[in-house]
Formats: sequence, structure tokens, C-alpha cells
Amino acid sequence: MTGRTMTWARRTLVAAGVGAMAWWAVLALTAVPPRWWLSWGVWLAGSVAAHDALLAPLVIALGWVALVWLPARRRRDEGGVPTVPVPAAVVLRGGVLVLGTLLLVWAAASWSPLS
Repeated sequence: MTGRTMTWARRTLVAAGVGAMAWWAVLALTAVPPRWWLSWGVWLAGSVAAHDALLAPLVIALGWVALVWLPARRRRDEGGVPTVPVPAAVVLRGGVLVLGTLLLVWAAASWSPLS
């Protein structure tokens, strides 16, 4: 992609992301009873703290172990692990994120005491 196309794509994606966050914020503020806001805020803060304190260091440690213990030929492009082009990886990760979010929203909606 050229510089001009990349700038346009980034601005479009940022605008779409901000719009989606605003829409979810409005839904959360109008659909969730105010008495639940504090417990949701604590849960969200706790999940960020757990990620930063537990999951992120664990992933870093596992990555280091894999880097040290896997043979060098397995880590190179010409080795046994095929590389995936970055655009394909981004599309796959985005698809998994969208499908996972839809599954979580469906599960929350079907198990919610509000429904």
C-alpha cells in the first residue's frame, strides 16, 4: 500500500473503531442498571490487572522458552514452521475476534437475568 492509501485506511479504521466504542458505551449505559456499574467497573479493572500481572508475563516467559529451546531451523522461514503473510494474519485474527465477540454477546444475552 502507498502512503496515501495507508493514511486513508488508518483514518477509516480509527473512525470505525471510535464509532463502535461509542455505540457500545451508549448500549452499556442504557441497558445496564446503574446498580451494576460499580461491580462491572471493578470486574473490568480486575481483568486488566490480572492480564498485566499474570497473563502478559506468562506469554513473555513462554515465548522466551520457545526461543531458547526450539532448534534454530524451526524458527527460520526455511524451517518446518511456515510463515503467514501479515495481511492474512490480520484478517484471520480479526475474524476470530469478531466471531468470539459475537459468541460472548450471545452467551451473555441468553444467560442474563434481564432477558
